[in-house]
Amino acid sequence: MTSIPPSNFKLIEDEFKDIIIKVRDQDQNGLSSNAYIQRKTFIFIDYSKMSVTEFINYKENCIDHYYYDWYDKDKKDLMRFHSEKHDNPAFQTSTEPFHIHSEKILNPFHKRFPNYNFRDLFHIFELIRLIFIYEKKLV
Repeated sequence: MTSIPPSNFKLIEDEFKDIIIKVRDQDQNGLSSNAYIQRKTFIFIDYSKMSVTEFINYKENCIDHYYYDWYDKDKKDLMRFHSEKHDNPAFQTSTEPFHIHSEKILNPFHKRFPNYNFRDLFHIFELIRLIFIYEKKLV
């Protein structure tokens, strides 16, 4: 379990309106939110998408675990930010349960990379904004 509170989607939409062009109330699989899972898909200015799935522990008011999957307009993974715990040491990182997958360097064993700083959705959107600035997609 994380100690991160559930994402405030309204705040994210307001703060990142310069990079978000559309929001869907479903994840990338077309599933909607329910009492225990928050789901959204954010479409960015370059038509890449962030699929959000947060499993909520309402008793503790925190996210139990999440999947934030960023993929391009052709549905190829760019980065996946996950927080599910892995019991198998071969799949653990030094920041367990937080880790990042990157399509450019995925291998058959789905190597995970440590995630020291980008653990909540707000900070991940800040990273994406910086990437857009660097790639000159945001002017």
